[in-house]
Amino acid sequence: MQSTHEVYNILSNCFPTFSSTCQPADLSISKCQSWSNKLLLVQTSTQFQPNKILIRFFGNVSKVVEKEKERRMFSEISRLNFGISQYSCTEYYRIEKYLEPTTSLSGLLMKEPKIISYFAQSLCDLHYNEDLNKALAEYSPISAFANKALEKWGGCIIKEVPNWIQQCKTEQQREILNQYKGLLNPEFESYYKKTVSFCSNLVCSHNDIHAGNLLLLDNAKVILIDFEYMNFNPRALDLGTYASEICCNYGYPVFPLFSHEEEYRLTDAEIEFLCSEYLKCYHAKYYKGDANKASPL
Repeated sequence: MQSTHEVYNILSNCFPTFSSTCQPADLSISKCQSWSNKLLLVQTSTQFQPNKILIRFFGNVSKVVEKEKERRMFSEISRLNFGISQYSCTEYYRIEKYLEPTTSLSGLLMKEPKIISYFAQSLCDLHYNEDLNKALAEYSPISAFANKALEKWGGCIIKEVPNWIQQCKTEQQREILNQYKGLLNPEFESYYKKTVSFCSNLVCSHNDIHAGNLLLLDNAKVILIDFEYMNFNPRALDLGTYASEICCNYGYPVFPLFSHEEEYRLTDAEIEFLCSEYLKCYHAKYYKGDANKASPL
């Protein structure tokens, strides 16, 4: 982990009044859980505001992440006040605003109707934000995104999954990863390309929806964080990911750092409610067609 003096210098360069109100001894630094890079929470014991700051270092970013695109999209999200804001960004790190969630989401909470409703509205706003879609199109033209996504994800994951299976500690973990490996075959690639070829609702998708990437704030709002994998996709993909990833606990302490909790899987009625809340937001704010005609997912 970076030394206190390194962190102090980083923040001094970002905030003009930081060095006049804080000393290195005034900082408390802790490491936050993050899969794709190093994330530090810095707290100050002085009157300096903000007194909680996140510093995200890009040294351990996943091979499938396009670093420049991720930085550009995060800057756009920050500019639009869409979620977490950034104070500063360099090639090596980003200084982010710290948002205090009222509650850490879990599979159990993600089944609650109010949480489902909050999430559906936030997701719809992400999907149909015109500025985000324009910015994303500069890096990932819609005409080429399917081949690019399969090349990035398929090539990397096929090589990595066997190594992950060897490191598993339980038979259940090995079984899950073997099933996942089985999905990565030519038939899946063909099905995916065929699906997106006739999909008329390709949107700016998050592509990594799970409890760890959702924050419930005290204003009764669920916001999305961690946009490393943002790309175009059918809008139903993020909804389906919510319904499936609800079973995954990514706070599991043993490799591969997740556990499968089937008891939290959404029922058919809960999935129908999720989709109806999403479409309710879509028709109220973004649908430009005949109001009497329903829009399928």
